[in-house]
Amino acid sequence: PLVDLSAGWDLSRLYALGHKLQQGESRGEPTAAEVPGPTRRTLDDFAGYAELKAHLRMLLDVFMEANRGGDLLINKLPIASGILLYGPSGVGKSFLIECLRGSVAVPVIEARCETLFSKYLGDSELRLRQVFARARNSAPCILVFDNIDAIGAPRSLSASENSVQTRLLSTLLNELDGVGDRQRPSMGTPAEETLGETSPTREVLVVATVRSPELLDAALLRPGRLGARLQLDVPTSEEREEILRSAFAGMKLGSGIDLSDVGTHPALDGAVGAELAALAKDAAMRSLRRQARADADESNLTGASHGAPPHLEIGIDDIRAAMNSLGS
Repeated sequence: PLVDLSAGWDLSRLYALGHKLQQGESRGEPTAAEVPGPTRRTLDDFAGYAELKAHLRMLLDVFMEANRGGDLLINKLPIASGILLYGPSGVGKSFLIECLRGSVAVPVIEARCETLFSKYLGDSELRLRQVFARARNSAPCILVFDNIDAIGAPRSLSASENSVQTRLLSTLLNELDGVGDRQRPSMGTPAEETLGETSPTREVLVVATVRSPELLDAALLRPGRLGARLQLDVPTSEEREEILRSAFAGMKLGSGIDLSDVGTHPALDGAVGAELAALAKDAAMRSLRRQARADADESNLTGASHGAPPHLEIGIDDIRAAMNSLGS
């Protein structure tokens, strides 16, 4: 032949690569899904939002019990096809996912949407299919997509019908339509079982987060996909108090400080969980600096060095200063 195609090529390696691609494996780049390490956090550690947590627990309990072949009542309840947690940035969606991980007895796989995108044609869709394949192999499990709008934006915002974004969305919709579906034997009467009645269940529960459902393609929100929607809104004054108590837990507060008064202060209207946690840290740092300066001044006057770290007690002035600097 004019060209020896085998020259300089390891044909066995080429064959192995082709086999991997046929089996749905991508090009050896970082995986788009991971199983996070264990956490001690549970839903009880997520302050506030009692009604939302109760609804989420109910959805998780039905999913878990159904996959254990639970009692008759549970087996007759509809199982959520997917859960969408939505709310503005900073309300704690990612932290809620961490608390969810510590509250269930099945694996939780987190999909990293940013690693799904590839420069190779078709590889992005392949990686997304890999994520769902891994979830099915680990079933029963929970599959999490944090900030799912990265791959689920409305098709009208895509550059073209053949754009990576559009192809990823189509793949996502197809996978959601069949994720973890199986048929379980009916828990009804022997006559019903004789008729071969079965009731559907899901071995993979998809949980996704987004700032607003409006950032997603309408097809994702149809029943059978991300059908259960739970809103984490800006916390109320009562919820702010709960979040502040959690944020200040383990810190010594000065006498006369009432966190219920702090939670209802007008300066905190509209503050979200991340801002309240930052306020607690800021107040603690201000107290530390203030008392360190006081100890240094005392050492200069007496000529003696304490050697021990300053005693940390957060005062009302520390909290007020932290509130004033919030958002600045």
